[in-house]
Amino acid sequence: MTPLKKQNKLRQLILLRVNMGRESIVTPELQKKYIERRKAELTQMEDAIANKDFDSLSVFGHNMKGNAESYGFEDLGLMGAKLEQAAKSEELDKIKSLYQNIKSFILEQKV
Repeated sequence: MTPLKKQNKLRQLILLRVNMGRESIVTPELQKKYIERRKAELTQMEDAIANKDFDSLSVFGHNMKGNAESYGFEDLGLMGAKLEQAAKSEELDKIKSLYQNIKSFILEQKV
């Protein structure tokens, strides 16, 4: 394998991210697992919205805010932060809109 092919292969397999001043390695496989876990949470989020369970929605948002960027999904982290704030303020219409954005983002990922 030529050095250029080796370098391209390495780029395909490993995404180097700088997170909070330290380097971490996120592979496409880890990203895929992360997205699969978020897909599994969508139904739980829908239930929380239907039941106006703002505490659970705040936790979902907080967790996304805290870990999405580590997996290379900065936009999802920002949406999570907004969801957390909307849940704390009990803004149901805003939560529903954010949920649709989060759901679309997650389902559109091709990892």
